[in-house]
Amino acid sequence: MAAIQDELLSPPSAASIRIASGSPGVRAAMLSTWLHGSRQAPAFQSGSSSAFQVGGVTVQLSHGTVMKFARDELEKSPAAARRFSTWSVMVDDEMVSPKWLLNIATGIPVSRFSTHTACRVLARLGLDVRAI
Repeated sequence: MAAIQDELLSPPSAASIRIASGSPGVRAAMLSTWLHGSRQAPAFQSGSSSAFQVGGVTVQLSHGTVMKFARDELEKSPAAARRFSTWSVMVDDEMVSPKWLLNIATGIPVSRFSTHTACRVLARLGLDVRAI
């Protein structure tokens, strides 16, 4: 009986323990990845220009407009664009934060929308949204 108890209570030799750290959003993303496997970018058809609800505001965006804002702002403040942890958007050869990108494209503060909303809008515009 003791041998069976020891076997049941000890973790398998290949098991690893990872403690989630970071913001609540980062910890939730880590839990989701553990539960469901790898994350997939939201799949939406791309379009040239669309209207979206972001933080209670309707905004009109296009792929070209967002990319222009991104390129201009990357020259001014590249460090701010690189503050991402679970999702990124490719702008030319650089990975940038989806919330940063949607913020500079719309002027809506990042506190008014989620990373998921940013990823959804940017993917729908045809930008390359990637899980980290």
